[in-house]
Amino acid sequence: MLSKLTQRFKNRPELDPGLGTKVVTPKSRLILPDGSFHVRRTGLPWWERTTPYQWLGQISWPAFACMALVGYAFTNTLFAFAYLGIGLNHLQGTVAGTFWQDLREAWFFSAQTLTTVGYGRISPEGTLSSSLAAFEALVGLMGFGVWTGLVFSRFSRARSKILFARHSVVAPYKEGLAWMFRMVASHDHPLLDADAYVLFTWVEAGPQGPVRRYQDLVLERSAVRFFPMNWTLVHPIGDDSPLNGLTAADLEEIDAEIMVLVRAHDETYGQTVHSRSSWKARDILFGARYAPMMSSGLDGATEIDLSALGKIESVAM
Repeated sequence: MLSKLTQRFKNRPELDPGLGTKVVTPKSRLILPDGSFHVRRTGLPWWERTTPYQWLGQISWPAFACMALVGYAFTNTLFAFAYLGIGLNHLQGTVAGTFWQDLREAWFFSAQTLTTVGYGRISPEGTLSSSLAAFEALVGLMGFGVWTGLVFSRFSRARSKILFARHSVVAPYKEGLAWMFRMVASHDHPLLDADAYVLFTWVEAGPQGPVRRYQDLVLERSAVRFFPMNWTLVHPIGDDSPLNGLTAADLEEIDAEIMVLVRAHDETYGQTVHSRSSWKARDILFGARYAPMMSSGLDGATEIDLSALGKIESVAM
C-alpha cells in the first residue's frame, strides 16, 4: 500500500508546511491533541528563549496570582530588612519590641509605602530612611503599572477555544466513504467566518532514511460564515484522496497523522482565533460515526451537549 501511495503522488509538487520532511523521532506526533507543537527548544538558556512578559502572559491564572503574591511579599520583605538595617528609630511612630515585632512594623510600613497608601502612623525620619521610602514608592508605582498591564493583557486576549473530538472517523458517506472529524466552540460568545485546513502526512523510505510526505485533504466544505453550533468536517475518500484504499493497519504501518488548523473570528474580542489538533492512526476509527449532540430545548432553542462531542456509534462499512 505504501508503494501505491508513493506512486500516486510522485509527480505532485513536494509539500512541506514547515514541519520538515526529515523523520527525527519515529512514531511521534508532530502536533499534540491540545494543539501544541511536539517540539522542545534547547541550546540556549530559558531567559534567552522567552521573556518574562511572554511567560507571565501564558501561565495559568492560579500560577499568575501566586507569582503576584510571592513577588509582593518578597519585595516588602526586602525593603523591611533594609529599614531594619537603617534602624527602626529612623521610622517615626514605630513601637520597639523583639526582632519579629520590629520586622512586622517595618514590613507593614513597607507595604503602605509600596502601595502609596501611607496610613500616617509611621513615617520616615532622616535623609536615609526618607530616600529609601521615596525609592520604594517609585518601585511600587512602576511595579503595579507592569502588573496592571499584564492583567489587562490577559483579560483582553481572545480566549475562545475550539474543542476537537478525540477520535476522527471513517464512515460510509453518500456513495462511498469519508473521513470526518467534529469540533465545537467551547465558549458561549459567537465565532464567525471559520475555515479549516487539513493535512495528511505519512512516512516512507528515502535514499538517506525515512522521509515524511505531506498531502492536503480536500474538505467537502472548508468554511462556514457562522459557527455557533458543532461542525462536522468531511473529506470524501475519492480516487484522488491519499486515504483511498488505506485501512487502519495501513495507516499504522506508514505512521500516518492528520493535522488540522482552524481559524475563526471572535466577535467579542474582535480578534482571530487559531486552533490546532491532530489524529494519529490509532485515533482514526473505521466503521464509526458521531452520535448526535444537539437537541431541542424547552424554549425552542437548540441545545448542544459539549460532553457528547466525541461520543461514537458503530456503523456498518
